[in-house]
Amino acid sequence: MPLERLLQSLKSDTVHYFANPGNGGDSVIAHATYELFQKFEISYKIISQTCAQPFDLSDKIIVYGGGGNLVKEYSDAHNFIEQNHKRARRLIVLPHTITDHVPLLSKLGENVVLICRQRTSYAHVKQHAKSAEILLADDLALSLDSSKILRSKPRHANGISLSKFFKLKARELCSRTFTSAHQPKVLQAFRTDVEKTDIEISKDNIDVSIRYGSGTDPDSAHWITHQIFSFINQFDEVRTNRLHVAIIAAMLNKNVLLRPNSNSKCQSVYEYSMKDRFPNVVFQP
Repeated sequence: MPLERLLQSLKSDTVHYFANPGNGGDSVIAHATYELFQKFEISYKIISQTCAQPFDLSDKIIVYGGGGNLVKEYSDAHNFIEQNHKRARRLIVLPHTITDHVPLLSKLGENVVLICRQRTSYAHVKQHAKSAEILLADDLALSLDSSKILRSKPRHANGISLSKFFKLKARELCSRTFTSAHQPKVLQAFRTDVEKTDIEISKDNIDVSIRYGSGTDPDSAHWITHQIFSFINQFDEVRTNRLHVAIIAAMLNKNVLLRPNSNSKCQSVYEYSMKDRFPNVVFQP
């Protein structure tokens, strides 16, 4: 597998990792990334999201986290890549949805590796990033072991400020109160952010990825991932246009109705990585 070969090639170096910012889904991706770093014995240093350049990154191997940030709705990945691609010895973008951003793609050199998580992104990048290395791989969340996550004891006591811990704990208790009072079997989990659509949002809708917030350091990512998996595991059926809510529900063997978000991400990832792997997932345009 191209992604595995790439990760194996990083074993002898220290990489500088910048996690894609965002919501709970990005925390799940970050947790999967740390698991892969451990599996492939990759030494890493975390680039803080509050200061994108805490180290001298010249001639370093830089890894930008997977996600859906290289699309028209966001600028984080674009700005980070713009600032660092020329000075990096190697800049690797982990499995991503990539649309638009043509001027940036056209400037990228041979030291850049772009990993796409769907065929539509791969075709777009192939057309516009003529010099970069381009790979195709599954979203990193699909590399997780759901049973291992449910059994795990999250490291929320380490590395998280007290204020952040209490905010996350409050969300957990709020979710438990809801499920205990109403015993729902069907989870409505549609987007309420910039990627929302005109799908009617019901009163019992829970935008899970926003409810649990975001955190991409190892301890926060582990804790949030465990909470999201545990919460979704309480339901029999999940209806959503949140990609990672659908992925997690699929991995937990729930019946999943996946609807489109505002761009092609949900459909194209479903077609590339989920359609043949999860018969319990139905995509409804």
